[in-house]
Amino acid sequence: MAIYDLVCKYARIALERFGAGKSLYGTALLALVEQHWNEIKDPADEIEVSELAKSWGSFLTRASKDPNSRIKRVGTGYGFQLAESPETSTPISVGDEEPRTRLEREDRLYDLLVQWLTSRKFRAQNNARGRRNGPWGNPDIVGLRIESHFNITHVELATIEAKITLRNWQTDIFQAVSHKRFADRVYFAFAHGAPEAIIEEIDGYPELREYGEKFGIGIIVLFMDEEKYRVLRDDARALGSLDLSDTRVEEIWPAVGDPVSHFAKTDFLVNTLGLATTDDLHRYGMVAD
Repeated sequence: MAIYDLVCKYARIALERFGAGKSLYGTALLALVEQHWNEIKDPADEIEVSELAKSWGSFLTRASKDPNSRIKRVGTGYGFQLAESPETSTPISVGDEEPRTRLEREDRLYDLLVQWLTSRKFRAQNNARGRRNGPWGNPDIVGLRIESHFNITHVELATIEAKITLRNWQTDIFQAVSHKRFADRVYFAFAHGAPEAIIEEIDGYPELREYGEKFGIGIIVLFMDEEKYRVLRDDARALGSLDLSDTRVEEIWPAVGDPVSHFAKTDFLVNTLGLATTDDLHRYGMVAD
């Protein structure tokens, strides 16, 4: 679970258990979490409260603008309160599901994106279950474009973060942005069901372009017919496999190459992907036929 999600989780717990319906300043809320940490900590969360404290203020402020966080500010005040639970009639969406279920649905997209990235001359692989690089440091798809000249090997590293829907895209997109610290080319991808593959008819299209341009990442959409998308969203296991020929992958905004430091890239290749030699690089992932 990402640090942002953990901040939201423990802020909600503190407000529910100890807030007594009051509006609490962020520092007071953090103090409650620290005071009761041993009592409220979920054993599944491999993190200490000191890690949450580093970004507590900024993430809590962001949460107050995210309706799905249930954390809000009232009027022009400075404190935080807990909003009422969302209505149970809210339509099915990825943002409402357990992480395991969400990952199962997104799995259906990964093969398509691996194929798409290999078509661009990258060696690509599904990395969605990677856990070595901490929160927001394990891209769903990783691609390597390798060139060797005069005994010098150059690696261009591309990543893709994929989502089923655009429901929380203004938060999710920053998972992709975070990959720019070690990747030369970064994409945010999502699926979309429509009778025709018309980019301009996607809700939020202008803003998606603005985010892509502002943060220097590519935005790609996997178009599919509405029935396939409905099954993908509601019961992905009934869909079976998806082939790239069943969809259309279109770029809303291109990913401009932005080289990162040799140290940052090498650290990711070795310590996250486990690639220690040049031979390891050339064996990584799959290539286009």
